[in-house]
Amino acid sequence: MNRRADLARLAAGAHLLKARGIVPQIDLILGLPGDDPAGFRRSVDFLVDNDLADDVQLFPLSLLPGTEFRAQSRNLGLRFTPAPPYTVWDTPTFSHEEMLAAIDYAEVKLDAAFYPFADLNIAWRLHPGAAPRDVTTRIGEQEIYIKLYLTDPRTAQELQAVATRLSHPYQLFVDPQFTDPAALCRVITALSAANPFTPFEVVFLSPPHRPDHNRLLSAVRLKRPHFLDLEERFLYDRPGNRAVIFTIVNEDRQVRHTGEMARQVFWWRQGALPTRKALDDLMAVDGVLIDTALPQEALVQWQDRFAPLASDLPRIAFAHLALQHRWLLQTARDEWAATILAPVGCMDSASAPSANHPASVPLPLSAPHTKHIQS
Repeated sequence: MNRRADLARLAAGAHLLKARGIVPQIDLILGLPGDDPAGFRRSVDFLVDNDLADDVQLFPLSLLPGTEFRAQSRNLGLRFTPAPPYTVWDTPTFSHEEMLAAIDYAEVKLDAAFYPFADLNIAWRLHPGAAPRDVTTRIGEQEIYIKLYLTDPRTAQELQAVATRLSHPYQLFVDPQFTDPAALCRVITALSAANPFTPFEVVFLSPPHRPDHNRLLSAVRLKRPHFLDLEERFLYDRPGNRAVIFTIVNEDRQVRHTGEMARQVFWWRQGALPTRKALDDLMAVDGVLIDTALPQEALVQWQDRFAPLASDLPRIAFAHLALQHRWLLQTARDEWAATILAPVGCMDSASAPSANHPASVPLPLSAPHTKHIQS
């Protein structure tokens, strides 16, 4: 690598930064030539013992084209993925299984999640009580679809028109009345074939039957392996799909929807907002979607009260776009930029979209107008 390090000076310099309110971000690289599990654990322990675990990133070595490691990979015995991000799979001193164990060790010691599941961002309502419809934003003069709401099968012409104007990533919301698996497969095929590098999420709202993941994945036309298939391969202990998420939202407290890239979210549609105890009782599911007709002020007050507790709660999402946006800015501001790319909903029913046009409206509330793409 040709990098020199004096660990004592590194620790001293980092503490000088911290004393001035600057949090150093420290990277741990997994799978360097010659490193082994014991050496990696020593690196992790060094950060813990020296109080340097405030902001740590962990990632496997990438053998980028043009680097010395790439040129010497055969001599060094480095096996790596031939497609981006070119990460090491194993080395003569660090097996793939040992890499998985090393990540687990680092997550426990550093109290961090280096390969977390995608954020729970499944809002789709633009106005309380309004009929759901597609959600779009504008980039320059072009209208871009972020969320498609499926109530009836769409024609090939309709899908073709939408497919050329999808965000990266995008979401498909499947209404309970949309019960034709073949029609859904046609939608997935048409959209993914036109966007072979774009990940997406399929959100089933109270489906009458559990979706057949294998059938749906067979309809996906992403270029494989997708970048996320390689980048997020440590999410599970075997290779597979990491670019398409299947989410079920229902009122079942018992976990029944499991598997890779699958999650089950409890649909909170009660007249009162959840208490701390009610949320604790839902820790088994993958999240809670709050979708009530209570006044905006009550929901905002609830957010202000529970946002400081978010790390100890199940994942929380809001059905209303503006409230979801506000919650993310309160609980994950570091991960969600306030000025990047995406629309959010409007609380003002006076600005509701027309019956024949998808919704594309700005964010109100006190939070700044955000443009972002969901994780």
